Amino acid sequence: MSKHETVRKQFEALMRSQKQLEENKFEQEKAEKSLEERLVTKQTKYEEHLEKMKLRESAQDEILAELERAIDVHKEHLCELETRKANLENELNNELNERSRLKLAELEERNKVTLEQLKAEFEVQLQQELISKREQFEHEMSEEFQRRFQIQYDIINAKKRAYEKYDSEIQILEHETVFLRAELEELVNHQALIQQEQAKQIEQQIKPLIEQRNTLLTEVTQLTSMVEEKLVEAGLIDTYANNIAEVREFCLARSDYRHVLNQRVQKLNDIERRYTNLYAEYEEKYAKLDVMVKLANDFSNSFNQVIDISKQKKILSCFPEQLLQRINTRLIQRPRNAKEELDQYKIF
Repeated sequence: MSKHETVRKQFEALMRSQKQLEENKFEQEKAEKSLEERLVTKQTKYEEHLEKMKLRESAQDEILAELERAIDVHKEHLCELETRKANLENELNNELNERSRLKLAELEERNKVTLEQLKAEFEVQLQQELISKREQFEHEMSEEFQRRFQIQYDIINAKKRAYEKYDSEIQILEHETVFLRAELEELVNHQALIQQEQAKQIEQQIKPLIEQRNTLLTEVTQLTSMVEEKLVEAGLIDTYANNIAEVREFCLARSDYRHVLNQRVQKLNDIERRYTNLYAEYEEKYAKLDVMVKLANDFSNSFNQVIDISKQKKILSCFPEQLLQRINTRLIQRPRNAKEELDQYKIF
């Protein structure tokens, strides 16, 4: 029999005793009720007797006295019943309280003893369970450590292989960087040469135009002076009205002069327009060349700073097709003993 069943049986016994007390209380109330019925019966008899006594006029005083005595007795009985009832209730309450207190104290003592025993048993079971769980946990941790160690070892080997691959790619990229730097230096030198050649070509192309313009300006000045002279001569026509042939020749000469002057002015405008177009064209080429040099310098700086291969490929994708072809040509021309050069830079 376990401790819990013992406690449960004790609690059931306490409930049965409490139920017995309630039954006793019910019987007492029943007895009180029967006593009250008896009193009512006696009172009825007294009333009947009183009726009979009323019929007797001679015995009226005795009947009244007897009724008074009966009433007094009835009151005394009622007082006694109430006193007994109060005493019984107090006794029942005191007894119930005392029994309940004793039972509760006894149950508390038993519960304390039972709890102490259960605690001791629980401590023993807990220690055994802790020992078994610790052994199981140590076994699981050992297996988990072996598994994680193997995973980390595989990861380290994979990283080592990837590192060796990246190291070889970095070495290759370093060689590519050297080639690209050489390409950039060639581009810069080529740009300087192109600028010098273009400046010389522009000077050579503009120089005859400038000389032609100066010549035209000189001719225009001469023609202007000739026009002024002709105007002076025209002013003398009135004086020489009789010389019609000379006046006609003068008008023809003036028309020829105007035609020649218009042709020279048109040539001069054409020369200036060509000069403007050539100047704008060479300015545009010069700006494109500056952009190419700037892109090459930016690429060189970015390529030297970036180690990630994906980023380097992204940077290479931003450059013109011609420059990428030259870079790929340099990559194809890599020396055959590049692997031997890379092996000496490997880090273990």
